[in-house]
Amino acid sequence: MLLLNSASCTREPSADFSFTTPAEVGELIQFTNLSTNASTYSWDFGDGENSTEESPVHQFEKPDTYTVFLTAEGKGGTASTTKAVTVTGITYSFRNSTSYTLYEFCSYHWTGEEIVDFIEHGTLSTGAETEVVITDKNNVDFAFRFSAGGDVYISAETYNLTINQHNSLIINDQTSIYGGSDKKSAEMRDGLLELKRVKAESQLLPR
Repeated sequence: MLLLNSASCTREPSADFSFTTPAEVGELIQFTNLSTNASTYSWDFGDGENSTEESPVHQFEKPDTYTVFLTAEGKGGTASTTKAVTVTGITYSFRNSTSYTLYEFCSYHWTGEEIVDFIEHGTLSTGAETEVVITDKNNVDFAFRFSAGGDVYISAETYNLTINQHNSLIINDQTSIYGGSDKKSAEMRDGLLELKRVKAESQLLPR
């Protein structure tokens, strides 16, 4: 009689994967599972997100280098592998570290003549942070009111952004602002545009 040992026919799994490049922040990245002899999978993307799909699609919120971990499990055991995924791009967020609530807080890029990439973040309480913004610009400004419908204030200085990293921008009680008196406007964008133009003109005047 011939006895077959079924255990001897069970192959150990191997874990491997590839992913689409270039990996850019905010873009969908396809992870292709190349594992063998496995039936269940566990992904850790290194940004706090996970998946049990065989070949998932993932989106990274911030530029950075992430270690992606894949575990493949089958009848023959468990195997795992890691790969570094470098995500490029520019992101920023503003944190309110002042003693005040900032109403109608918004961020934007000033070209020197006009406002582009205008984003309304809403009311920013003390200690709160805006959502992460993906941009292709290398600098950003902000505007707000101290009260609903009050005077518009803008950042006195432009914030330069570093490429291929998340820029966490802090506003505190020492942050220089510009504006105030006689700059009330029904529309925030109109009010800050007026301020930017007045500020730009004042910088051109002889001293």
